[in-house]
Amino acid sequence: RDLYLKFAVKDRKFLVDTFWLGALSGKGEFGLSGEKRMNVFIELLSADLEGITAFIAPRVKLRSFAPTGVLTGAVDLSGPWGRPLVKGRLAAYDGEIKALSYESIVLDFEGTYPVMRLREGIVTQAEGMSFKVTGAIDLSDLANLGVQIRLLDKAAIASATGERREWVFKRMRSDNDSTTELKYFLTKDDRGDPEGVLGVQKKIDF
Repeated sequence: RDLYLKFAVKDRKFLVDTFWLGALSGKGEFGLSGEKRMNVFIELLSADLEGITAFIAPRVKLRSFAPTGVLTGAVDLSGPWGRPLVKGRLAAYDGEIKALSYESIVLDFEGTYPVMRLREGIVTQAEGMSFKVTGAIDLSDLANLGVQIRLLDKAAIASATGERREWVFKRMRSDNDSTTELKYFLTKDDRGDPEGVLGVQKKIDF
């Protein structure tokens, strides 16, 4: 509904000092000659996923997919206009994707457009375990986004320290920068036999 753009054209480049477009803001530059390269930063402050879907759906027929929630994030684009290198982070909160009700979905990704590779993805379900997702998404085939998501690799969040193993079943974040995790610990007792413990761990960031 509203667009603000402050720009200049200099040295055969289109220079964007700042722009606002709804929940989007950013800055960057576009080469107007030669290889026509870009270097752009875009930030998504907060947007309703249903609204984003409604905007995209007429073009890629996403109506049946209908994800809900609130989306935030930031993306860097650099390189040729047609196939830039993309690095970014997106986070969605309190919504549903088909049968999955989630508390949060945090995705760190990179790749050469249109194929994005998930460097790290963590999904925390509204009722249930937290798990990691890895794989790739082809943005040129958003009509089959649901199929692509189902094909991503999923694994419980686990870590290892020496002979001790930890699996995170649920991760909850609070407004005061604290994190509470429901974990299963697998270690060895004094006799060297495997021993499992279910516990709760709380961390506070300073």
